[in-house]
Amino acid sequence: MNNEQEEKRKLWKIYGILMGVMVGGAVLILGTQAAWNAIQRHSAKSTEAETSAEPETPSNSSTLPNPPVSSQYNSQPTQPTIPSGLSQQEAVNLINQWLQAKGKIFAPPFDRQLLAQYTHTQGKLYQDIVKLQGPMDWLRSTGSYYTFNQSQIIEVIEFSTSGELPVLKVKISENMVFYNGEQNKRETKASTNSYTYTFRQQQGSWKIEDYQ
Repeated sequence: MNNEQEEKRKLWKIYGILMGVMVGGAVLILGTQAAWNAIQRHSAKSTEAETSAEPETPSNSSTLPNPPVSSQYNSQPTQPTIPSGLSQQEAVNLINQWLQAKGKIFAPPFDRQLLAQYTHTQGKLYQDIVKLQGPMDWLRSTGSYYTFNQSQIIEVIEFSTSGELPVLKVKISENMVFYNGEQNKRETKASTNSYTYTFRQQQGSWKIEDYQ
């Protein structure tokens, strides 16, 4: 009887051991499967993250160099700005400058460059002054000259740009001295007269064409 009980205890012990091994194996298998699945999910997420972090490959059109900027406009010479018209104030200023310059044009040094600064070199006034046996030539050859104590515009009578050339009509007061080298005498003359000036552009600047 005792032997039978002893045998039963052994059998239950072996059975318990087997059941423990089977349950443990099942748990181990399930745990291993769960761990493998977790590893697989983690690997997939890492791959997605790396893929999304990679910069997009630029298209062929965006990698092409920009075409060179044409320099044809920069290479062209800059054209001088030509005045579009002559205002009355500009015409008055030009005549005032001319009046102040006469003392160096009709007396030593008989400055022809100064004459060209205020009168059109192809115009009638300039050509009349510098021509052979003209005023400048005669004054220099005879030792004669003019001095101007006063020469100024006292009234603007009319200004017009409707014709072929701009026209300014003004009243000028002058007090001048003429020294005649041939006769060795001086003559003082004061006058107030009206003059009509015409103007023409030369190399972008307005100059006196003529006056009467």
